[in-house]
Amino acid sequence: MKDQMVIVCSDSLEQQAQLSGQLALHYDNIIGCQLIQVEGMLTDPQSSVMVVSWSQPTAELKLLIDFAVGCKCPLVVMVGDLHKGSIKDFPHANQYVILPFRGDHDLNIWLEHATRLRDNMLAIEKEVQALTQKLDDRKWIEKAKGTLMKMHHIDEEEAYKALRNSAMKSSQPIGQVAKNLMLTFDSIS
Repeated sequence: MKDQMVIVCSDSLEQQAQLSGQLALHYDNIIGCQLIQVEGMLTDPQSSVMVVSWSQPTAELKLLIDFAVGCKCPLVVMVGDLHKGSIKDFPHANQYVILPFRGDHDLNIWLEHATRLRDNMLAIEKEVQALTQKLDDRKWIEKAKGTLMKMHHIDEEEAYKALRNSAMKSSQPIGQVAKNLMLTFDSIS
């Protein structure tokens, strides 16, 4: 964690200095910046963490949140005027830590938690992507089986066996073979 870059952005220079001082106990690489500088500072989101302190929920704060979440950077948001009603207006609320601004937070714990949230979200996105690919492959396989059954008057098991054998011979996933087959049939038709 010591080598992790921490970017501190605030609408108050006093709060930014206070947060940087707290973080200096646990981190060596702390960079303070203004809203306009954030994009240039966040060169490696995977090895960085952002701490944002804003006096109240504003469009600028939401822009910072969208940017950090889009870059997949762990994020801790501290808001001075935070109340129950304003929390529901924050975008992507399950992907970062949101706290009321207080000087006594142990930010190290919250930065670690923000990193875990980001890692969990990345794992979920990866799993969703894999499941989407499996579903897409299954659709192509079913279409290809149906076409083979219809054209060659074979049963479902034989059609699947033909696809599987073709996949093994070509060293390609069966979903890709089925997709190629269907695209070939579509271009002929």
